[in-house]
Amino acid sequence: MTSKELMCLHIGQAGNQIAESVWELMCLEHGLSPDGICEDPKDGNMDVMYSETEKGEHRARSLFFDFDQAAIDRLRKHKYKKIFKPNLLINGKGNAGSCYSIGYANLGSSFIENVMNNIRKEAELCDTFLGFVMFHSISGGTGSGFSSYLLDMVKQEYPNKQLFTYSLIPSPNISNIVVEPYNAVLAMRDLGELSDVNFLLDNEKMYSILRDQLNIESPSYADVNKIIAHTFSHITSDMRFKGGSNSALYDFAVNVLPYPRLHFLSLAYCPIISRNKPIFDELSTYEITKKSFEQSSSLASFLPDKGQYLGINLVYRGDVNQKDALSAINEIKLNKRIKFFEGGPTGIKILANPMECKYFPDTEMKKSPRSLCKVANNTAIGQIVARITKKFDKLYSKRAYVHWFADVKDKFAEAREDLSSFEKDYEEIIAVYDGEPSVYFDDDDDY
Repeated sequence: MTSKELMCLHIGQAGNQIAESVWELMCLEHGLSPDGICEDPKDGNMDVMYSETEKGEHRARSLFFDFDQAAIDRLRKHKYKKIFKPNLLINGKGNAGSCYSIGYANLGSSFIENVMNNIRKEAELCDTFLGFVMFHSISGGTGSGFSSYLLDMVKQEYPNKQLFTYSLIPSPNISNIVVEPYNAVLAMRDLGELSDVNFLLDNEKMYSILRDQLNIESPSYADVNKIIAHTFSHITSDMRFKGGSNSALYDFAVNVLPYPRLHFLSLAYCPIISRNKPIFDELSTYEITKKSFEQSSSLASFLPDKGQYLGINLVYRGDVNQKDALSAINEIKLNKRIKFFEGGPTGIKILANPMECKYFPDTEMKKSPRSLCKVANNTAIGQIVARITKKFDKLYSKRAYVHWFADVKDKFAEAREDLSSFEKDYEEIIAVYDGEPSVYFDDDDDY
């Protein structure tokens, strides 16, 4: 198997908390001990995610950064701490004050060169370096501001490498950061300009899944991050394990990006079933395929049935019957509630890897011999943009807290205009073929 290496970038508190779950699952799937020793060799390619020392110890090809020391210290004390290279665990002594401006223009300039130097060193060790996957939240200061600064620097230095992001977006009803709308609008504008693919997720929707499907009364960030880790595991599975297509991220993205500018994607994961459910609740390939198109399976708060699908990747793992998958897809196409792009054939790509996914030892999720991550480009993602810009407009109309953003005040108008343009892009695509724009935002919508 040809090695195509990835580097992960975990930025801010959310990004580094996600790292705890992502790297634990990666080690479980590749049979690595907490020391990075391969105790249970799998039929896979660890070079995608790890570099190997002369002693045969594997180290994560990943950089971790936060202005606040606490999140990085958690990784330094983590069960799998030895797989993290000390020089790639970088922190400051303060915080970004939950403000994009501080993360981007103020504190950011003090750390960016150190971060970039370490990225260069890691990239130089690769044979066929493919690109980056960033994990962050666009609500806080580091995840929005410093992530944008870093993406800009990486794009300049590695213009031909792929930039994928897992971006936690503001939830419809949950927020503890008063300037979150400013952070989100500024960061989303940067994501639209600098990255190639963005997977959008929000905690509120994932909390709902954990409560309704796993019966977890008070879900934690750790519970949420396990689901995120499972989706990442699926998306990279064909690169990491034999038996699949060995698809690189670029090839993976082509099918779901008919228009390069429209690269905000949604994720759905199935099955998510409580381990306390009886064995006969095990779902077939046909059942998980159909369930992935239900709103309850989406990891972001929006209404896909109000939009049209532009492209879909169905990433299966384990004991999967492709005939059953095709049967389910054909039935879904006949469902009038689910709309596909009328301007041309919607590409539905099936990726199936026989390697079953691993599960966390302390998970509340029932183990399944088959699983599916659906990656979709749906025009209704504009609902998310509209929701964020509406909150931005309400705050900005009063010029509330604008003085916190003095260093980037010139970006406000440009960012807001760019997001309006993004919404119009979707509306125009549908209007050309459907006669009218899609419905994007309604205060009464139940996400």
